[in-house]
Amino acid sequence: MKRILLFCMLLRTFVVAQNNQGQLAYQYYQSGEYQKAITLYQELNKKSVSAAYFPHYFNCLLQLEDYKTAEKLAARIVKKFPKSLHYKVDYGFVQKHNGKEKKAKQTYQSAIDGLSKQINLAISLGNAFVLRKEFQWALKTYEQAKSLNPIYPFNMQIANVYNQMGDAERMIESYLSLIQTHPKQKQAVKNNLQIFLNNDGIASSKNYNILKKQLLKFVQKEKSGTDFSDMLIWLFMQNHQFELAFLQAKAIDKRMKEDGSRIYEMADIFLDNSYYNLAIDAYNYIIKKGKENTYYIDAHINKLYAYNQLVERGGDEQNLQNLDELYLQIIDELGKNRNTIFLLSNYAHFKAFYQHDLGKAAEILDEAMLVPHLYKSDLAACKLEYADIMLLRNKV
Repeated sequence: MKRILLFCMLLRTFVVAQNNQGQLAYQYYQSGEYQKAITLYQELNKKSVSAAYFPHYFNCLLQLEDYKTAEKLAARIVKKFPKSLHYKVDYGFVQKHNGKEKKAKQTYQSAIDGLSKQINLAISLGNAFVLRKEFQWALKTYEQAKSLNPIYPFNMQIANVYNQMGDAERMIESYLSLIQTHPKQKQAVKNNLQIFLNNDGIASSKNYNILKKQLLKFVQKEKSGTDFSDMLIWLFMQNHQFELAFLQAKAIDKRMKEDGSRIYEMADIFLDNSYYNLAIDAYNYIIKKGKENTYYIDAHINKLYAYNQLVERGGDEQNLQNLDELYLQIIDELGKNRNTIFLLSNYAHFKAFYQHDLGKAAEILDEAMLVPHLYKSDLAACKLEYADIMLLRNKV
């Protein structure tokens, strides 16, 4: 029993000492004192190469360009962990540096030949090749992985390889091809393309034009669905090319016989960005769909708001009169009900603050607040508008 306890104590002391030595080696590695780190790592790996210490030990050797020792170390870990394919990349990498091109290719190929249907194994191997800037071998890895597991596309990984290579066109093509087979990945693709467009905060018309060119190719082949047309609209909107986005949206709306929902959402964005004339065109497009359309009333209300903003910017008396007549015309058409309460409230605001007819404005709101079955929030908004008008009235 005493011998067992003594053995356990000695083992614990050894493990603690080894951990301390490992931590010190890592500190040397972090501070760039590679030779000191190597001395400790050599001791730690004397009996058996350790997966825990290998990456830093190996990188220390690379930093000091000791490729012969690095090759021996890589050979040891490949032998110890033959199923961990990424170690073969490190082995082939140093073989190549030591002038053994043929052996390096054989080592790389044996790594790829060792792939199975395991997705993570392929990604790990692909990443290892990318880390060593062996991009063509990374692409070969994913091609082999796709043949073994056709259900999983690997497009994201392939796109990343092309990105590392600086081949933007093929990167984008890989991303867009993913949407063809896996439409649910569209948002993930958008996120990556957004990073590409942002270009680390540096405006790049080149990146925009490359993406636009690739998208147009996919749009032209799009016989059913709208995934790529939607992406093109998104691109135009990102670049504030609202007119082009509107044209594309109308084309989709007509082709797919839609209800104008995407046009309506787009019109609101035009409004928020002060593109009032374009917003008016978009709302008119929806209004032409007829009274049965879901967005018919809201399109009228927002259209008037857009006109209101134009008049505010530089309207003369005639423009104000024209807008007043348009308000009356639309109120007459749509009626006075809880669905048009914002229209009435906006009209009251227009009468008070643009035509300075406070009496008429108060009258409109008095009538609006008597509309049956008003939503509480709408009634509260009318009361606030009424209070503003009363405040203005008392000051005049």
